[in-house]
Amino acid sequence: MTAIFDSHAHLTDAKIFIDLDNIIDRAINNNVRKILAVADSIESSKKVLNLTKVYSNIYPTAGIHPHCSEVTGEAGLKELEEIFLNNKSIKAVGEIGLDFYYGKETKQYQYSLLEKQLFLSEKFNLPVILHCRDAEQELFDILNGFKGVEGVIHCFSSTKDWCEKFIDLGFYVSFSGIVTFKNANDIRSAAKWMPLDRMLVETDCPYLAPQGHRGKTNEPSFIVNTIEAIAKLRDLTFDDIAEKTYKNTLILFKIEDS
Repeated sequence: MTAIFDSHAHLTDAKIFIDLDNIIDRAINNNVRKILAVADSIESSKKVLNLTKVYSNIYPTAGIHPHCSEVTGEAGLKELEEIFLNNKSIKAVGEIGLDFYYGKETKQYQYSLLEKQLFLSEKFNLPVILHCRDAEQELFDILNGFKGVEGVIHCFSSTKDWCEKFIDLGFYVSFSGIVTFKNANDIRSAAKWMPLDRMLVETDCPYLAPQGHRGKTNEPSFIVNTIEAIAKLRDLTFDDIAEKTYKNTLILFKIEDS
């Protein structure tokens, strides 16, 4: 079986962390060779870095999620910058972005936090991992002002039209277990249409377990179900999708294969 790269996993979440050794073993047994361990706060950014000292197949990010925007001041952003300065192993700024489904009342805080982290992406020449929920137009407009920034719209949950617009900006688009859900017609249409050289796959674990594992804590080994669903949509083989998304992830995050 072709090697698989889970491009977005929250391995420091308590549901995962408590059983991480077994979860990593199950991932390896399902040929998930590499995992991007994504941070969403200052605390998790530090924890992710510690994980990479133990597991050679895990790669770290650092960033502050939009849900933390209202409580993140200049001190927090300064601490985040120090993390980047002192840890050259970090592969991306993220998870960052906009969420107006839960956070309409914090819009201005979210805009500010996102833009400041996009400046960090420019400063440290790192790609970004972008969260977007009910905020496609606003995110698109902001990214238009950062032409030098590259990255991925993670856990894509919008329409084919928005998929095309973000790809035209030069971004990758990542699909999660949502693509296996029975009511995810828009997302499946995007996954079927989009250029394969712009696609990543992810679990977003411990959230969004794919069909066949619903009700369980999601984990990297479950990414197999997502790849199978995309391959079926596109009339390609499992290995076609696994191989291409693996290579795309290496390219975007500047990771050497090994």
